[in-house]
Amino acid sequence: ILVVVCPCALVLATPTAVVAAIGNAAKNGMLIKSGAVIEQVGKITVVAFDKTGTLTHGKPVVQEIISIGGLAKEQLLLLAASAERFSEHPIGRAIVLAAHKENLALLEPANVTVLPGFGLTALVDKQSIIVGNRSLLAEKGVAWPTDLEEKIKILETNGQTVIPISINGKISGLIALADTPKMEAKAAISHLKLLGVQEVIMVTGDNPRTAARIARELGIDRFFAEVLPQGKLQIIRDLQAAGKIVAFAGDGVNDAPALAAANIGIAMGLSGSDVAMETASIGLMADEIERVPQVIELSRKALGVIFQNVVFSTGMNILSVVLGGLGIIGPAVGALMHEASALPVLVNSARLITYRYAPPK
Repeated sequence: ILVVVCPCALVLATPTAVVAAIGNAAKNGMLIKSGAVIEQVGKITVVAFDKTGTLTHGKPVVQEIISIGGLAKEQLLLLAASAERFSEHPIGRAIVLAAHKENLALLEPANVTVLPGFGLTALVDKQSIIVGNRSLLAEKGVAWPTDLEEKIKILETNGQTVIPISINGKISGLIALADTPKMEAKAAISHLKLLGVQEVIMVTGDNPRTAARIARELGIDRFFAEVLPQGKLQIIRDLQAAGKIVAFAGDGVNDAPALAAANIGIAMGLSGSDVAMETASIGLMADEIERVPQVIELSRKALGVIFQNVVFSTGMNILSVVLGGLGIIGPAVGALMHEASALPVLVNSARLITYRYAPPK
């Protein structure tokens, strides 16, 4: 009994499966930061996605420039791009890129103030420039012309993001941009639902009409639009308070609080910021959204293997103790049974290394 009672196979049951699953994930471009993560991923009930850079390519393109008050479109683009010259936001980079395509020589901005979730203010050529949303314009006391509403509604209904530009306290124009959804995002969301995820949510700072169109196109259950960075964090906490186990996938600096608060944070690799990658529980080495259902299924396979290992090892220990107690086996045979019982556990766990994800149908 003394020889066989120490449950070596039981001790190996969980760590061997976890290590094998983490190794499999690494081979497929998914960096899982701890064993606890691989166990928890399979229990997720809600997956929330940031829109820009996660569900979409994160590379909006300027579609239309609308001048208000007689300012030339080239001059409007020049001033807006100069204000955004050093911006790291996808919309800012898109405006700068549009100016470069027009061969416009950008001016040096001064007194640049970036307001996450709102936009920025700057001085360009001694003119006060605001590039941002309506909330920022209202805060700065810029009047909003009512005759723009219908034009903006049409643009937003067509899936475009409309950025108003204020010069010296007056609305001087609009820049409309479009960011296309990733083709693989729809399939990934469909796979998540087939895996039993209860709800797929999209969280974005974009306008409701553009968000609604993306949600319909990708098959998303629910969306939150015009959300500020701190709003993403609150949404995650509200879901958790409702008893949900939440995974959040994002890529930007603004997503870091939500990534940290979620039960599982998933950072998109190529487009993701260093802060997002550092904060998240799982880092995707490439912008492959289809890896999200894959890591959930891998976790569930690992949990299944752990259960099998525990049942087998516990059964072998009980059997060995009973046989030893009845005198049917002696110390030598007990030692052999004790050591041999660990081999099936190792072999069973090793199956996870070669596991290949098959999308559910």
